[in-house]
Amino acid sequence: MEKSDLKLTYFDGEGRAELSRLILKVGGIKFTDNRLTFPEFGKMKGDKESIVWKYGFGSVPILEHNGF
Repeated sequence: MEKSDLKLTYFDGEGRAELSRLILKVGGIKFTDNRLTFPEFGKMKGDKESIVWKYGFGSVPILEHNGF
């Protein structure tokens, strides 16, 4: 996968981010599909420096564009 400006972070499975994944894929928009396991999410949720705390208010999905 080529480097992309978009990064979608969500669990490794269907859920709230699935529609966003499908829209990006059908639209031909390149993005990084960052899929989390539940243990990874638990670690991120406990780390106040992680993206989950900084931008996600402790929840996912999170769509980043150029680091924001």
